[in-house]
Amino acid sequence: FTDYNSGAETHFNLFPKPAGTGWSMDIGLAMQIGSEWKIAASVTDLGKISWDYNTITNHDTNSFAYYNFFVTGSDPTYNQLVDDLGGYNSRDTVSTFTSDMPTKYRAGIMYRPSSRFMIEFNWVKGTNDMPGNTSDVIYCFGAEYFPLPFLPVRTGFSAGGPGAYYISLGTGIKLKNFTLDVGTYGLNQLIEDKRFSVALSTKIIL
Repeated sequence: FTDYNSGAETHFNLFPKPAGTGWSMDIGLAMQIGSEWKIAASVTDLGKISWDYNTITNHDTNSFAYYNFFVTGSDPTYNQLVDDLGGYNSRDTVSTFTSDMPTKYRAGIMYRPSSRFMIEFNWVKGTNDMPGNTSDVIYCFGAEYFPLPFLPVRTGFSAGGPGAYYISLGTGIKLKNFTLDVGTYGLNQLIEDKRFSVALSTKIIL
């Protein structure tokens, strides 16, 4: 990014220079207790990114107001409004800054009394509110049952985070050399917000 006018032009580079560089790592452990219990914990996306190429930092004010102007480039009041919207007078274009990765802590326990039934409870806590993360605690509950040897039925419930709560359902086909899974996350949004998401995955074992 150089300026707003360059956004209207096409820039193609097979190996573009990254806007930033950093590092990230995941750490996890799991323990089996007998044949029925398993506990696990992990820290994911532990790291930082340093942004140092074509970076822009805007220092925005809480609010601004302009009155009695014409929407034309010859009106200085209108030009000042455009500058404020774009942050031209509060922009640092040579800055280098560092941001944290969306680090998450996870811990869970699973109970499987038989090969046909499994139940688990998980705790999730993010360290920041970066995209894809939340600093709110999330509690998750899930279960899986096989009414037939090849047919799993799954359900789950999570509370906390930006979505308050989510209800999930899933099923699939599990054979010796082939697996098909389908599930929906946030089924309650179909009633509240008239929308929901569906995921489909498959696996072939040779």
